[in-house]
Amino acid sequence: MTNEALALAIQGGQDLYGELWEQMKRLIYQLVCIAYNKRAESCARAGVELEDLLQCGFLALCDAVKAYDPGKGYKLSAFIKYPLQNHINAALGRRG
Repeated sequence: MTNEALALAIQGGQDLYGELWEQMKRLIYQLVCIAYNKRAESCARAGVELEDLLQCGFLALCDAVKAYDPGKGYKLSAFIKYPLQNHINAALGRRG
C-alpha cells in the first residue's frame, strides 16, 4: 500500500500506524536528524536527545495523517513538515 492509501485507511478507522511508520520512518529520521543538528545547542539545554525527537516524528506522522487531504494534490510526506516543527518546538519548550 502507498503512504497515501494507508493514511486514508487510517482515517477510515483502520489501525495501520505501525505499517505506515515502517514505510515513512526513513524520511522522518532524515528530517529529525537535520532538525537535531541545526538545534543541537537548544536540544542540549533542554535535555532533548535524538530519540526524543524521533518520538516527535511519530506524533507528527499522526498529525499528518489527520490533516492529509488527497484533494489538495500533495503526497502525505508534504503534510509532515509543519507538525514535525511544532512537536520539536514543543519538546524544546518553545511556542509557535
